Amino acid sequence: MKKILTVLLALLTLTALLLTAVSCGGNEQPTTSAAESSVTGASPADSTTASAPNDAQTETAKPTETPTVEPTPTVPAGADEAYALLAAAGKKTDALLGYEQQTEMQFKMNVTVFGILQNMDVTVSALIKTANNGTDKRLTEERTTTTMMGTTAERTVYIDKDFVYVCDENGTKTRYAQDSEEAAAYNKTADSATLPEDEAAAIGLLKNVAVTENGDGSKTVTVSITQEQFEQYYWDQFSDMIMAISEGSEMQSIALSDISLSVTVLENGYVGAFTLNTKIAVDMIMHMEGDLTIPAKIDGEISSITTYVDPGKEVSVTLPDLSEYEEFVPTPTVEPTPTVEPTPTVEPTPTVVPTPTPTPTPTPTQTPSVLSDAPRALMDAVDKTAALTGYEVKKENVTDMSFDLFGETQRMLTTTVEETLISGAGTEEQKSQSKQTQSSDGETAELTVYADRDFVYVSDGNNKVRFAADSDVAAQFLPDTGFRKNEKDPSADVFKDMTVTENADGTVTCVIRLTPEQFSELLGEDMLSALSGAEPGSGVEIEDLTCSDITATFVLLQSGYVGSYTVKMHVDMVMSMGLKINVSSEFTGTTTYVDPGKDVTVTFPDLSDYEEYVPEEPADPADL
Repeated sequence: MKKILTVLLALLTLTALLLTAVSCGGNEQPTTSAAESSVTGASPADSTTASAPNDAQTETAKPTETPTVEPTPTVPAGADEAYALLAAAGKKTDALLGYEQQTEMQFKMNVTVFGILQNMDVTVSALIKTANNGTDKRLTEERTTTTMMGTTAERTVYIDKDFVYVCDENGTKTRYAQDSEEAAAYNKTADSATLPEDEAAAIGLLKNVAVTENGDGSKTVTVSITQEQFEQYYWDQFSDMIMAISEGSEMQSIALSDISLSVTVLENGYVGAFTLNTKIAVDMIMHMEGDLTIPAKIDGEISSITTYVDPGKEVSVTLPDLSEYEEFVPTPTVEPTPTVEPTPTVEPTPTVVPTPTPTPTPTPTQTPSVLSDAPRALMDAVDKTAALTGYEVKKENVTDMSFDLFGETQRMLTTTVEETLISGAGTEEQKSQSKQTQSSDGETAELTVYADRDFVYVSDGNNKVRFAADSDVAAQFLPDTGFRKNEKDPSADVFKDMTVTENADGTVTCVIRLTPEQFSELLGEDMLSALSGAEPGSGVEIEDLTCSDITATFVLLQSGYVGSYTVKMHVDMVMSMGLKINVSSEFTGTTTYVDPGKDVTVTFPDLSDYEEYVPEEPADPADL
């Protein structure tokens, strides 16, 4: 179950980042922000002074206030109709004093973490209104809604000449000074995304590109471009939208393909809409709690369409009372105080008193005593099975998990099957081979894992990776090594709610209802942690872990070994990763020993082609 929670944590982290970051990407705001004013229809030459944030602010841009536009230059020699059309429309649209834009973005993504595939569809809707563009009276209002996995996050942004006011998806209201780094993310220049600035490049890009005349009098130009052309000519317009996918992670590589940009010019000469479609493949490294890093792959498609609403119309923007927005104050960096090591105190050597050797308790060799002393027979069987140095075991775990994300409840049903051989258990020669199959939401992932004291070798059928055995990542793939031998017998209280049944085949079934404390006393705290998903090394920071309704069922063989055991429990926990995720699950796990006591030998195949895992340095976005 620890692997399930780690994958869930990674996916939830990505979900939370996308809900926050995607809504910030692609909705680019003008660099020049608006003055706080109550003037309506002011000309660009008017000046104002800033008012208090709680004063009502309204600006209206009328069509008659559009600045004088220089005549459209003669089309350069060698330019086609497509260039002439877009050059004129782009210049006319970018000169608007006021405009209203509606943007719809669709992200269809397949996210792979540890071989587990999760489909994620993200929809982002944004409405942007700007009045008195290009003047010191400019006001901007933006409303963005992001929907993902049934969860919706909303964000509102207001911009004037002094501040950027942000109400995020959690309802937190913050005001950023315009000269701050935080405000810069909301103050990128918006344009009509029609042509590269370089005239020769634009002419070449649109050479022989057809112009389609539509029935309503508008015209559309669609051009296919390479990733190199996209990065060179359009990266500034769309980089926020693209890079938001890997927000909070280290981008390793990004590949775009089947890129097309479509621009529709209205009959009145303004840009009516522009559309971007592209396929995308991203490799990235996600940083979880502690030092755990998780590689993730994203393959998908992005479609974005931005529409100008009746360009040329009068546009009015009124900012509400913003007095409750708290000004953002950066946390100052505090230099750590150097630690002065104290002079060590030399303790006197204690007198060692020899420990008397306890008299060993004889182990029964057959099961007839089970009915008369079931607790004793059960613990002897557990200890005898724990002492095995070689065994074959099959595990099947079913986890029905639900979790709350931004007030919405999601569900994940996961079945994990492990078939494992272990030899030399508990020695320096310990080896294991395991086939692990995990199914969730109709998707299945298979892993083959070989492990010794030095390395864990993992293959998903396509990739072969070798992890250091003591690394956090390796801990996610190690098979369960079975029972741990008890240092002392549990108290009689552990067995007070136990029923014992003798079966027709000579086996005996023991069913015990347990509290978490009794379960830990019976099988060890690490066993409870592993089953609940909170085992150290899983990379999951767990708060408020509660296990309840615990039932353990043991089948004891005539040979004195445990033949199988089944654990059922309900688990509630809070996973903390910046935000807190409430997780509730029903867990059923069955472990079956195949002919315990038989000789087991594990022989590795040639593992020389497994590449050692080395966390990569983050790539420079400029090189992507």
